[in-house]
Amino acid sequence: MTSVFLFLTIISVVYGADNVKVCHDINQQACQRMFAKRSDMCDDPCIANICKDTCRYCPVTCYHCDNEATPESCNKVVQCLTTNQLCIAAQRYTTDFHSLFTSGCAEKELCHSLFGFDSTKREVETTINERAYHLHGGCCDSNLCNIHDPSNVSTTVDPSSRPPKPTGSNPLLGNTTHQEIKVCKDKDLDTEACRLLNSTDPTICQNNCIATNLCPSFCGTCLHCKDCKSVADTNECTNTTLCKTEQQCVTIERLDANLQLSIVLGCMDTKVSVPFAEDRTLSILI
Repeated sequence: MTSVFLFLTIISVVYGADNVKVCHDINQQACQRMFAKRSDMCDDPCIANICKDTCRYCPVTCYHCDNEATPESCNKVVQCLTTNQLCIAAQRYTTDFHSLFTSGCAEKELCHSLFGFDSTKREVETTINERAYHLHGGCCDSNLCNIHDPSNVSTTVDPSSRPPKPTGSNPLLGNTTHQEIKVCKDKDLDTEACRLLNSTDPTICQNNCIATNLCPSFCGTCLHCKDCKSVADTNECTNTTLCKTEQQCVTIERLDANLQLSIVLGCMDTKVSVPFAEDRTLSILI
């Protein structure tokens, strides 16, 4: 038997937090688009740092109300204080036997002690004035999962809609903002996601790992240039190559051993070519 006192104490241990989410995705829609392209994206520190909530490195966001007739009546949301907390919805009875629900954040240990490890919903039997009652309650670990009476509606979410819980080392411990990356990806992971990120944070392309790994084309970080060792006319060159960061396209005109015009096309480090030109396409006559 679980005494009613145990359930009444839920009121004092279910937490509310500040309404402001201190941990969040830069742009949730962008993160969802990238997850659709890369299901393992949260293993990449570059993405995990901009999609903290989608990657489940943030505390969960829960509905938080006291004394509601049903969890569905609650419309106030809070972000839990730590990742050691879960969303909870728990039933109790007032002294005049009215059923009420308390919802919010609760420590995992409390949830496990009340509802066990294997289930997000449970009926707990208690006694009031020597009469047995079944109290509904449950905990769950996804955002806003505690809106329903856990005895009536499953609180689980579609497993394909979010990455699995992170395991192993935390990729957020590494700062990728100013990490020097020399080689670009061939194309954007998702150009529309890049646009959405930029609409939320116009400085996004100043993050080196984003500018080179996620959005190289959108950010204009790395160029695709023609790549030929010797042609008589630039139109004859059909090969292309992806330049490294801080490189630009170059066209070098020179005379070969037979005094014939030979044109070389490719990439050149900006530090080398900057004395010759200001833009990122360069022609040099030797």
